[in-house]
Amino acid sequence: MDVRLATTGDAEHLHTLLAQLGYDRSSDALREFLSQPSETQVLVATEGERVIGLLALAIRHQFHQPAPTASVEALVVDEATRSRGVGHELMETACAQAAAAGASLVEVHSSFGRTDAHRFYEREGFVSQSRYFRRELPPSPGSR
Repeated sequence: MDVRLATTGDAEHLHTLLAQLGYDRSSDALREFLSQPSETQVLVATEGERVIGLLALAIRHQFHQPAPTASVEALVVDEATRSRGVGHELMETACAQAAAAGASLVEVHSSFGRTDAHRFYEREGFVSQSRYFRRELPPSPGSR
């Protein structure tokens, strides 16, 4: 298994992986995202030519923190390859990149019902210490 940065050629694979968790992001939208400059890096785990996992990591300065914070925006391992260390390798690579960028912590948000994911994050050394609140907004005029 190898871990590398995603390319626009990975968009269809990323779409398939995200769909396994119920996210509906088109291949075209993912391809466009990957072709634009962004604070989010998308890592992929591969076996040969096959993409078997992804981790999206954003590193940003927050108003209230003295050092950058890294946020895992998405982590998906293909259903057929779960429990084989793919998520661990992606997380280790992401944490190393975050540390190299000067981040003082890595955070991840996970829905209440994803109990397997919660156990994974705890095994990876994450602790649950806050609640995450969100508010859906109507689409703005001209948005996709």
